[in-house]
Amino acid sequence: MSLPAVVWPISQFLQRRWEARSFENLGQLWADVTAAAPEVVLDPSGPGSDENTDDADYLLHRRVIEINDGVLALRLHRSLAVHKAARELAETKGMKDTLEREAFVEAALISAAVHAQRNGDDFVEHQAPPAAGGSSREGNLRAETEWLLLVAAAYADESTRVAPPAPPAIDALSHT
Repeated sequence: MSLPAVVWPISQFLQRRWEARSFENLGQLWADVTAAAPEVVLDPSGPGSDENTDDADYLLHRRVIEINDGVLALRLHRSLAVHKAARELAETKGMKDTLEREAFVEAALISAAVHAQRNGDDFVEHQAPPAAGGSSREGNLRAETEWLLLVAAAYADESTRVAPPAPPAIDALSHT
C-alpha cells in the first residue's frame, strides 16, 4: 500500500532532474539559434511568467519551442548542398541509417543556417528537407527533447561545421 506513496515522489524527482539537465544541455543550441532568430524568443514577461521561473517543465517546454521556431525561421538558409555534404560526412564516420546520422545532418544544417543568417547571406535556392521523423515526435515533449538533445550533442561537435561543395572551377582558357 505504501509503495505508490514512495514511488511517485521519486519518479517526480527523476523527471525534474531530467528536465533540468535537458534544459542545460540544449543551452548552446538554443543560444545560437535564438541569436540568429531573436524574434522566436517568447516574451519573458508574459502571463504566468513569474510563477514559472523555477519550473523545469515550463522552462524546458519554452526552450524546445524556441529552438523549433528558430529552426523554422532559418529554413530559407537550409542548404541542400550542406545537407548532402553532411550526409556524406556522417556516412564516412560510420553513421549509416541511424538517428545519430539524422541528428548530425540536422546539426550541420542548423550550424550553416545560423552562420548564413549572421553573415546576411542570401537565401538558398535549393532548400534541404525538414528533419526526418518530425510528425512522430509531434506533441511529445520527451521525444522532441530527446531528438534535440541528439542534435545539440552533434551541434557541439566541430565536424558538423560542413561547407557545401564548391562549384567546379571553370578553366577560362579552355573556352577560348
